[in-house]
Amino acid sequence: MGNGGISRPYREKKDSDWESEHDARTLAEAEEIKNDPERLRKAKNAVEYMIKDKQNKIKSFKAIKVK
Repeated sequence: MGNGGISRPYREKKDSDWESEHDARTLAEAEEIKNDPERLRKAKNAVEYMIKDKQNKIKSFKAIKVK
């Protein structure tokens, strides 16, 4: 095996292949979260915190906005 231990032909992945695999993992994880009531509740609570945090950051940007 002169190909570094790879027994089948090596095919370089395209960016779209990596993206598709990432998206598939993301969708699977989302299903796991939706099917776990405690995890889903915590995620929804985190959203509320994240919204407030972003709103505070927007206020900071508006405070330094050039007039």
